[in-house]
Amino acid sequence: MPKTPIVEISMANGDVILSTAEVADPEQEVGDGKLVIKARELVAKLGPLASEIKESLTELTPDEMTVTLKVGLAIETGAVVAILGGGRVESGIEVAMTWSQG
Repeated sequence: MPKTPIVEISMANGDVILSTAEVADPEQEVGDGKLVIKARELVAKLGPLASEIKESLTELTPDEMTVTLKVGLAIETGAVVAILGGGRVESGIEVAMTWSQG
């Protein structure tokens, strides 16, 4: 059974979060080396997506809105990338909006 890669997400305050990752290309070999991504780098990639989703949905003028981004991590050519869908990683976008009658 192939190993599930572990990614270390380093926080600005020095804390570390460990996460499993999917190997994007099944033909790619993943060694035992530690893969590290800074939390700021991950947020920098996801921030523009979140902003665009919020802006687009706000145009629908809901009274309340909740958007949940479920992000998985994948290893692609030796780099850690955030993914929103595909593979075995549970990821995607959930949106809940409500409008008051009146």
